[in-house]
Amino acid sequence: MRAFKSVICALLIVSVLFSFSGCFVNDFIDDVFGSMSMGNAPERMNETEIYEYFMDNIPRFKTDFVFENADEELVVQVYDSIIEAHPEFFWLGNGYESLTETKGAVSKVAFSPITLDEMDEVERGYADEFHRIAGDIVKEAKQLSSDYERVLFVHDTIIESTDYDKEAAALIGSSSSDNILHREATAYGCLVEGEAVCSGYSSAFQHIMNKLCIECKRVSGTGMNGESHQWNIVKIDGENYYIDVTWDDPVTDDGRDNLVYDYFLITTEELLLTHEIDADELVPLCTADEYNYFVYNGLYVGEYSFRAVERIIEDHSRERSVSLKFESDDELMKAQNELLGESRIFDIDSVSSGAGSVYYLSGANGLVLTIYW
Repeated sequence: MRAFKSVICALLIVSVLFSFSGCFVNDFIDDVFGSMSMGNAPERMNETEIYEYFMDNIPRFKTDFVFENADEELVVQVYDSIIEAHPEFFWLGNGYESLTETKGAVSKVAFSPITLDEMDEVERGYADEFHRIAGDIVKEAKQLSSDYERVLFVHDTIIESTDYDKEAAALIGSSSSDNILHREATAYGCLVEGEAVCSGYSSAFQHIMNKLCIECKRVSGTGMNGESHQWNIVKIDGENYYIDVTWDDPVTDDGRDNLVYDYFLITTEELLLTHEIDADELVPLCTADEYNYFVYNGLYVGEYSFRAVERIIEDHSRERSVSLKFESDDELMKAQNELLGESRIFDIDSVSSGAGSVYYLSGANGLVLTIYW
């Protein structure tokens, strides 16, 4: 059986708001409020103004922000929305320090996000390298003829060039890692360094989809063992599908990487067999299956029948392996019991004329059976 990777997720660090009374979080905040003077209150900054201020300065690698007469809660909300929608700002984490100080009619909000430790390197070349590699993937994907093919290409490219970093996952999941942004949790770790945890995979996938003008967002929740996890939802031809690039990049017992499609464009019903979506996530119900990998490629069996499986295996005789999807774990077990338990697999010409040995793997969702001969 395949040993699936641990999917402890780094959700780019839990957001932390530090509230202080009479003290400052750092020299930056001290400088901001030490220079305040009494005066007439300016107009309150609205959401658009706060957004534009962030977006004017973040691409220039600014990491300390001062908002004149803004609402601190609104500043935080706008920042969170930017980080959620723009994984290309990989040097910024979800965590931050924030403080509002008011003198008379004048107030200022000082806001400092958690950043990568290597900010000098980010400015000197990390960002350029990230955009170069992402651009190459986008350029190649744009040559394909459909959004399905583009999504498939990006899914495969990320998996083939990235290793899941178990050590980083364990570190990020520990309390000693609070308020630290690790490269493996970012799109940079995935695309440039080739090592990532689930938030790195999902951020990289989202960034490429954004550049391809394919609607996509990240979704947070938990996996089968209750560990924090992150994946994506993507829209193709007006229909939403879930996709978990991390869990489609498993490692076998002997350490070999395998490319699978168990979580490629699946429904909400399928997702919930192995995932739990966080309660505060606003996500649509995904019901379409037209572009599910197995449906699209004629590998969906639904209810088990020997003849249906035989036909698919014969069609894939040259590949010497095939992955089949069933409508339930009960149907998969019927196939497994008859084909393998009762050895009916050897009644299929392509298999019986081969080496004479067969082995199989069952996917974690209980729907996909892969047979090798």
